[in-house]
Amino acid sequence: MDCPLDCGARAIAREEIPSHFEKDCPLTIVACPHAQVGCTTKVQRKKIESHLQSATKSHLDLACKTLSNTQIQLSNTQIQLKNTQEELKETKRNLQEELRETKRKLEEKVNTLQNVEMRFPGVRTWKITGFGGVMKRAKSGEKIIIRSNPFFDHGYKFRLSCYANGLGDGQDTHLSIFFHILKGEYDAILSWPFCKKVIFTLVDQQDDPNDRKNITYSLTPNDHEGLKECIMRPSKGELLGFGFSEFVSHDKLKERRYIVDDTMFIQVEVAPP
Repeated sequence: MDCPLDCGARAIAREEIPSHFEKDCPLTIVACPHAQVGCTTKVQRKKIESHLQSATKSHLDLACKTLSNTQIQLSNTQIQLKNTQEELKETKRNLQEELRETKRKLEEKVNTLQNVEMRFPGVRTWKITGFGGVMKRAKSGEKIIIRSNPFFDHGYKFRLSCYANGLGDGQDTHLSIFFHILKGEYDAILSWPFCKKVIFTLVDQQDDPNDRKNITYSLTPNDHEGLKECIMRPSKGELLGFGFSEFVSHDKLKERRYIVDDTMFIQVEVAPP
């Protein structure tokens, strides 16, 4: 078919008419190539060259204006970026100050707790949750060590470690428990080597305390020559542990309510020898 605008083009396939209008037809109204800088003129395609020649100055003026506006926007963006950077720096300073204050308060609470433990020797209780999952991983061959948070007693800082699937003679058959002396804030005024008796207790969680059959073992490491390196004053973080590799058998764990809701409680007491 012929061009509907009667530009002279003949024998155009009907489906090609839109493409003809968009790309070829000299009578199609098109926008000026400088529309992006602000020229709003629209003319027939065949008159574009004439428009470009006659409007060179106005196009140049529009381009300069667009460039100027772009520079202003860039300058404003740079100012905003600088302000944002300053705000971020101020926010960072505030967060750091809040973090320092939070850390200070936490240290005060820890020190208060430590001081209370220093003044009141007694039984420390370690709650172990998710024990079933720990045991399953240990039984699969993964080396799993559970460690308590640090405790204080008689000025000594220590923690407990537990091997659900046993260690040494207790491997695969028993739960093993060990006592580790940590480097502490009061070491300079304490007696060394450590000569206290350590009492370990696995709590039977029967509802009636009178019906409980706790499992308790004690050890005075100073009485054992082979444990000397475990009880000297620590020069760094943590000493080797001492305790019981066969603390309680896996079979015995199932006999009573030593594990309830996948949770067990182990108590430790530092007592006179």
